Amino acid sequence: MELPKPRQLHEFIINKHVSDKLALFNINNLQNIILYGKKNRGKKTLIYAFIRHLFNIDSHIDISVQKITKTYKHKSSSYICSYNRCNYYYEIDFLENIKVIKHIINHFIIDLCSNKTVHNTFRIIILRNIDVIYEENIRALSYIIESFYKYNKFIIISNNSNMHFYKCKIMNLCCPIKCYIHKKEIENYLKDKKIKCTKKSKTNILNSDTLFEIMMIIQYKTLPKYDPIQIFLNKIHTLLIKSQNILFISKLKTYIYDIYLLNYNLQKIPIQYIKYISKKKNISDTNLHILYHKANIYNCSNTFELFSFIENFFIEIKINNLF
Repeated sequence: MELPKPRQLHEFIINKHVSDKLALFNINNLQNIILYGKKNRGKKTLIYAFIRHLFNIDSHIDISVQKITKTYKHKSSSYICSYNRCNYYYEIDFLENIKVIKHIINHFIIDLCSNKTVHNTFRIIILRNIDVIYEENIRALSYIIESFYKYNKFIIISNNSNMHFYKCKIMNLCCPIKCYIHKKEIENYLKDKKIKCTKKSKTNILNSDTLFEIMMIIQYKTLPKYDPIQIFLNKIHTLLIKSQNILFISKLKTYIYDIYLLNYNLQKIPIQYIKYISKKKNISDTNLHILYHKANIYNCSNTFELFSFIENFFIEIKINNLF
């Protein structure tokens, strides 16, 4: 059994407190929106249902979304931008484009917003993982939202659980809606779906902090006793061994991103990997010393740079055959 994903706002039982607020908007009175809250709270599902609400799209109709990865030129340099596009919206994930965020904001989004829309309708731009960008870029984004407000509406998704993170004008330009686990809605869901569970399981469900936990308890009656980080470390290690060229980086990025989505402290990944391979195989003291030295070098508290640091850590391991 899996938690079905609602496709229309009226279908939400969990997160009804959010869907009811989103339902107040239509394509004519649409405002810029920032939906915030911890990961695995159902924010993306809410936004996609909201798009159907705005354009009156039935549940049985699939929206054809095109994944685009394209090279753009800006001044004297070029950059690669990845985004999703359909007839109803553009969707940009800052985490996916983390190395070129400055270009994305100062060139791609400005260029996109500058183009006229058909019949003077709104262009909807969904921005995901705004948390990973610098405050300087937040200010630049605020300027864009304000300057191109007439024909462009932004839907921003943040994994930050409080709004003190945004100490800038952007908060005055958006309608903030918090997404959180509401116990009464969980109870209504269990009742509506006629889900039978023990008193202990129900208590665990009501005390769960994410929809992932709720789904796992409903399905398995308890949370599985495994360490997902070890699973990803194994995937990374296998990737390093089997890869014949530098193309393994794209898959490595995916694994690091998946670990990030688990709310795991990415700073611990290099040390955890060293401990992992130390248990799996005999490593010479020299190589072990080199690994710990590189783990110390590639250490950074800034989220923006941390992804690049971890990638470089594993690239050096691959190049020098330290695994």
